[in-house]
Amino acid sequence: MAQVTGTSKAPATGTGKVARRRSRRCEPGFLRATIMDDIDRITENTLMLDAMAIRSVRALLPSGSGRIRCEDCDAPIPERRRKAVPGCTRCVECQAEIEAIRC
Repeated sequence: MAQVTGTSKAPATGTGKVARRRSRRCEPGFLRATIMDDIDRITENTLMLDAMAIRSVRALLPSGSGRIRCEDCDAPIPERRRKAVPGCTRCVECQAEIEAIRC
């Protein structure tokens, strides 16, 4: 009988790297941890894409504080609105009326 030399196979006793990986997959919670890792990565990617989208839209908005008084009714525009909507020229009430007319 011819004897083949130079080939090595993992021991049949289950002590190789593959056997350790397989046994780890069978541990309780391994699949749950793997799924949670995937969900974490997806969530991180989604948050990153959302932040990029927000930055790109904000770049399109006019910069500066805008007007201090409404161009329609001459009422003062609150500082919070001017910070929230850079470049605004109308108070909330006048802007709401303009948007209602457009719709």
